[in-house]
Amino acid sequence: MTKLFVNGCSITLGAELGEELKYFDEGHKEGYMAVDHDYRNAHRWSTLVAERFGMEAINIARGSGSNWRTWRSTVDFFDSRPDWSGNAVIQLTGFERFQLPLNEHFIDKVNLSHEAYPQITEDFNKWAIGGAYSVEHDHVNPLEEFSHWNKGSLDRIQPDWREPDHFAPQQNSMRHIYKDLHSDVMANKNFMSPLWTLMDCMRLTQTMIYYFRARNIKCLVWDAMSNIRSIVDMSQALRWVEQHETVSETVDDMYKDNNMRWIVILFNDPQKWIEMPRKTHERYFGMLREAGMYERFYNKWNSLKSMPELSKHDYSDMFVNPKHPKFVGNKPGGHPDEASHKAIADLLIEEMTLTRMV
Repeated sequence: MTKLFVNGCSITLGAELGEELKYFDEGHKEGYMAVDHDYRNAHRWSTLVAERFGMEAINIARGSGSNWRTWRSTVDFFDSRPDWSGNAVIQLTGFERFQLPLNEHFIDKVNLSHEAYPQITEDFNKWAIGGAYSVEHDHVNPLEEFSHWNKGSLDRIQPDWREPDHFAPQQNSMRHIYKDLHSDVMANKNFMSPLWTLMDCMRLTQTMIYYFRARNIKCLVWDAMSNIRSIVDMSQALRWVEQHETVSETVDDMYKDNNMRWIVILFNDPQKWIEMPRKTHERYFGMLREAGMYERFYNKWNSLKSMPELSKHDYSDMFVNPKHPKFVGNKPGGHPDEASHKAIADLLIEEMTLTRMV
């Protein structure tokens, strides 16, 4: 049977399909999500598409995954299967997501809690090895979902570390550990911006397509998180930088335009907008003008959108905004519901047929 390889984030995983909140003990408010994997697998889009074409779906998607995680795990999967043949469908997630490796510094901080909370750190280490690093040999999660660990074990000792009153007395010793871990992660964001993460998203998408071409695997890449819409907005913003007489005018127009305002706000905490000198934005956009970023960004987007393997549809319209005319439905956590998975599958089937992928 021909195989259909699929990868992506929680949308492709089928998050919230067949999930049930279970508690650790009666009367306890904390618990984890138990998953009916058979139900989830039967209703997610990957299975529906595979069944339509008489294929076997190989789904290695991960909840909360980034596009880098999708790329990394895809290459790892195929490197260990040099003779693999079939088709591939890749789902793009939010361009702003990023992946940090688990190094000895992070692990040491987590394991500082081992004496007080041995089971919790044991669960974390098992999840890190099984969930974060291994590609499933049988396409089934090596442990229960990430939510089992995140909503269960971790939350029992990690309420919001920024609010000391949220901690039980025996948990206060943990507060500094989580504060340090949070600081470590946030430090990486100091070197990120919407512009560069969108550029990376485009480069990464191109690279994935080139990779599949080199392996003679027909593929389709679809956008589940409005990346294409964000790319078009950013291209317009950079065009304004080029065309406006002053950079200050560019910043003013972006802040007034509802479709463009996110670009300016993402550069800073919106609550600090009044406190932040406008010169901060003007200086940054001035640098972009000097670097000729509009032309570079526009050329990259033109190159990417010319690739027939890239779907030009914004699939998020089906499950994000209930007021959108294409909206079908979603789960309480915002993921596609059964009807949306069916609608996603139908459109993918149409695109795969039109592009002669199958």
